[in-house]
Amino acid sequence: MGNIFTALTFPAGKLVYSTRQIETMTVGVDSFAVSPDPGKRWYLYDGYFTNNSGQAVDVELIITDGTNHIKHLVFETMADGDEMQFPHKEGTEDITLLGAGAYPILIAENMYLYGSWSALAGKAGFSYWYITLLEL
Repeated sequence: MGNIFTALTFPAGKLVYSTRQIETMTVGVDSFAVSPDPGKRWYLYDGYFTNNSGQAVDVELIITDGTNHIKHLVFETMADGDEMQFPHKEGTEDITLLGAGAYPILIAENMYLYGSWSALAGKAGFSYWYITLLEL
């Protein structure tokens, strides 16, 4: 039992920083999906989104199996020029989202981390995202 606790508390692995990723903003929903390589798992520690689209957008981050939502991590309306990072401080998050105490979050093989920026009006320009992962 002690070995399992130690392995989960102090996991070994490769720290994966997704370098700042650029997402081109278009009309409708712009999104990304990333997944661990076969035989690997990730711990998600934190992340960051910007909105430089010229419009207010709804930003969403979920864990999915490709079809079904497994965990809803972020849903926030962001004005143009806003920045947002997660996890949110405990007690400041929406009741349907996970606060800082739930992190790190395990993302297993065949799961996807899916993020999106959506707006009814046309968007233009570029927005950015960044996530910190530990690959196990």
